[in-house]
Formats: sequence, structure tokens, C-alpha cells
Amino acid sequence: MKSIVIYETRSGNTRQIAEVIAGVLASRGAVDLLPTEEGPAAFPEDTDLIVVGGPTEGRGMTRSMASFLDRLAPRALNAIPAAAFDTRLRLPRLLTGSAALGIARRLRAAGATLIVPEESFKVGRASLLQKGELERAEAWARLLADAIETHMPAAGAASR
Repeated sequence: MKSIVIYETRSGNTRQIAEVIAGVLASRGAVDLLPTEEGPAAFPEDTDLIVVGGPTEGRGMTRSMASFLDRLAPRALNAIPAAAFDTRLRLPRLLTGSAALGIARRLRAAGATLIVPEESFKVGRASLLQKGELERAEAWARLLADAIETHMPAAGAASR
């Protein structure tokens, strides 16, 4: 399985979540972990999963994340499985907004197939991840990996 995890971070929280996700995915195959400024405008054909995440600011995504997603041409992701996440204050989404919602919408517009609903990992008022969020990220990444492996052809099946 070939995965690409792309993240934007301000205080390091989203990077920590992205690193946990990439670590879990690395146990299943090759993973590229990239900040948005290094994110590609086109993805290799052998990409099995794209995960994109960033902090919620001003009820949505950061300018850097929006700039990265703007570089993606319509249908550039051509049905590649994808997932979106964010980090945001531990308040109702109605009050905080969610970067993950906008990221998911933009990934779908670029042709990706979202395989799970977007996920938010919570940050406290001191700009620190809440207790248990890294473990939740690990569990979410296992869910992503399982979903992809369930839909991937068995090794060697094409040669039969």
C-alpha cells in the first residue's frame, strides 16, 4: 500500500497527528509525509491513499492549505481514496468550524473518493492536544488502512 499524508501545522499539533497517522500507515506500506508546501499538484498512479489535514482557523482551513488544494486540477485525484482531518478547539463544530469539511470538499472536487467521514482531533485552550487524541489518531489511521486493504486486489491476483 502506498500512502501520502499531507499536513499544515501552526503550533505542531497537526504535525503530531499526521506523524501518528503516517506511522500506522507505514506498518502497511510506503508512506510519504509532507507539509503542504511540499505537496504535489499531481500524484503518482500507484497512490492507494491520500490523507490531508490542517488546523482550523477562522472556522475553516488555513491559507497555506487552501493554496495547496488550489494547485490540484479538477479530477487530478481520479477516484484515489482519500481522508481529511483537522485539529480544532474542543467546542461544538457549530462554534469552531472545521478545516476538515473544506478539505474534504476540495478533495472530492479534485476527484478523490472519501473513504471515511472527516475527523477532528481536539486541542485545548492552551494550544495543546487533548489527552487521548494521539491514540484516537492511531485508531483512525488503522481504520483507514483497513478500509484500503479491504478494497485492494489480493497480491498476485492479477497474474492468475
